[in-house]
Amino acid sequence: MILAVLFANSEGNILVERFNGVPTEERLHWRSFLVKLGAENLKGVKNEELLVASHKSVYIVYTVLGDVSVYVVGKDEYDELALAEVIFVITSAVKDVCGKLPTERLFLDKYGRICLTLDEIIWQGYLENTDKDRIRRLGGGEMKHGKRHRAEVARSLPEWQFKFLSYKALKKKLKLMNPNPNGRHRARAGAQDMGFKQSLNRELDKVNTFYLDKEEDYIIMFRELESRAENLNGNEEMLELQREILDFHSEMVMLLHYSVINFAGLMKIVKKHNKRAGGAVYSSYMRRVLQQPFFSTELLFNLIRGCEAILDGFSPPE
Repeated sequence: MILAVLFANSEGNILVERFNGVPTEERLHWRSFLVKLGAENLKGVKNEELLVASHKSVYIVYTVLGDVSVYVVGKDEYDELALAEVIFVITSAVKDVCGKLPTERLFLDKYGRICLTLDEIIWQGYLENTDKDRIRRLGGGEMKHGKRHRAEVARSLPEWQFKFLSYKALKKKLKLMNPNPNGRHRARAGAQDMGFKQSLNRELDKVNTFYLDKEEDYIIMFRELESRAENLNGNEEMLELQREILDFHSEMVMLLHYSVINFAGLMKIVKKHNKRAGGAVYSSYMRRVLQQPFFSTELLFNLIRGCEAILDGFSPPE
């Protein structure tokens, strides 16, 4: 079985992850272990040069692809040779989606299609599709942006489902705009364009407000958990705190997914507007979005790593 596929950036932050048959409480270990493995061994490695490792009776094949690193973990029939084929199919598909070796920004720009493509290649822990044309057809086309990944967050945290960027509503507004206004239609087109921009600003405010509120809540929660970890009384209390930290960690990872899904949706709708009405919105929003709170995830990553450090403190050294 293919246990895990992870993509990380050069700083070790997880961009995409897929686990199969791995309990939630073990996923944290694998994230930390793989990122550490890459930090120790991938510096100076050529693009798509494969490295191999083993850990706890499973096999790992990993490599560099542009600005991202790729890790594939398997067991049983998915040994080093089988995983080498899997990672070749994955990296070929990512290059196909991106059109070249991905920078981190290009990877995030193509996030939706990369995730859909990955889910067509691997299904329930097994290599499902290897044919490039079939993968391109199934993973691309007119499939709805981020549908599976947004649904995954909504299933885990249903109260979040109305906090995402309203991509479909923005797309409907865009379709009402006249792409080539002239004469008496120009004033109406200008009003429609202004209405679209106002709606886009409201959506951006909604996403930023939700993200900042969550971030503030997480700071308070982390401090409380950290304080409890310093004043434990017995194993039973430690086990209860471990469970709470794992749940908290999982929710923060979901917020990272929320950030990337909304970023990808914003990129996509602004590009559609660019094609229909010119480049002014694209240029201004792309400069702004990289500075937006919902995409400034450094604090969130620090909280996640803080939780990992607390959990590491509970475990005896190997």
